[in-house]
Amino acid sequence: MKHAFLGIALAGLLSHAAWADEPVEAVTDVQIVPVDSIHYGVDTAQAERIGNILIARGARKGSVIFFLSHRAYESFTKDPFYDGLGFDGGSLKIGLGLRYGILDSLDVGILRLNGTVEVFDTYEFDARFQVLRQERHGIDVAVRAGVSWFAQKGHEDASGYLAQLLADRIFADRCLVGAGLLFHSSSSNDRKTIRDDKPSLAGTAFAEYRFLRALAVDLEGAMAIAGYHSKYPTVSAGFKAYTNRHTFSLLVTNTQYTGADGVVSNTWRSRPSEWILGFNLTREF
Repeated sequence: MKHAFLGIALAGLLSHAAWADEPVEAVTDVQIVPVDSIHYGVDTAQAERIGNILIARGARKGSVIFFLSHRAYESFTKDPFYDGLGFDGGSLKIGLGLRYGILDSLDVGILRLNGTVEVFDTYEFDARFQVLRQERHGIDVAVRAGVSWFAQKGHEDASGYLAQLLADRIFADRCLVGAGLLFHSSSSNDRKTIRDDKPSLAGTAFAEYRFLRALAVDLEGAMAIAGYHSKYPTVSAGFKAYTNRHTFSLLVTNTQYTGADGVVSNTWRSRPSEWILGFNLTREF
C-alpha cells in the first residue's frame, strides 16, 4: 500500500514538471470592465425624488419602487413635546405611491395623497420618459406628463393635467444637481379657493450631496413663476439614508405636498416657526 501511494505521488510530480516545461501563451485579449458607481450605482437603492421633486432618471427596467411620505401640518416648534414635533397635531398629509420601470428610459407611476384641510383626495397618474442619459450625453434629461384626479366624497370630482421637464447631473459620483419646470392645469394648496386662477407654472431646483456612501444631505426648492401661487416658494432640506434597497429621508419643509398640483403652487408658510417635519420612505423591488 505504501509503495502504491509513493508511485501515485511520483507520477503527479512528473506530470507537473511536464506541464511546467510547456511555454505559456501570452494573454492579449483583456477587457477592462468599469466598476459601478459607488454612490449612485446599481448596488444602492434608487430614490425617485429628492424630497418632493422627482429626478430625471426613472425606475430601473423591471423594478418597482414603493413610496411612502408623511408630512405634519402643525409646526414642530408648537408644543413639540405634547404634539410629537407636529406628528400628533392632526391633519397629517400621507402619500402612497408606486413606480414601475417599463424600459430603461420609461417608467410609470401612481401617487395617492389624502385630503387634510381640503375636501378631496388626490390621485396622480404619470409617465416619465428619459430623453438623454449622462453616460452618453453628459446629462440626464426627462419629460413627464400625467393627470391628477381629485376625488371628493359627496361632491363632483375634478381633474387636471401635469407636464414637467427634468434635468440633472451627477458630479464626482457624490453630488446630484438638477433643475426643471413644472406645470399643472389645476394646482391646489390649503389656501387656494375656487375664485383663484387654476393653472400654475414653477421652476424647480435641487442638490444632493453624498458625504458618506449611505448618507446624503438634500436641498430643494420650487417657485411659481406664472399662474396661481401663494406668496412664498416651497423649500425642503434634510438627510437621506441609503441601503441596497431602501431609502429614508427626514425633512424640514414649508409644504405638505408631494404631488405636482401642490408643489407647483408655493406656500403660505414663511417663518421657520411655521415650518413642518416630514419623512419619505422608499423600497425598491
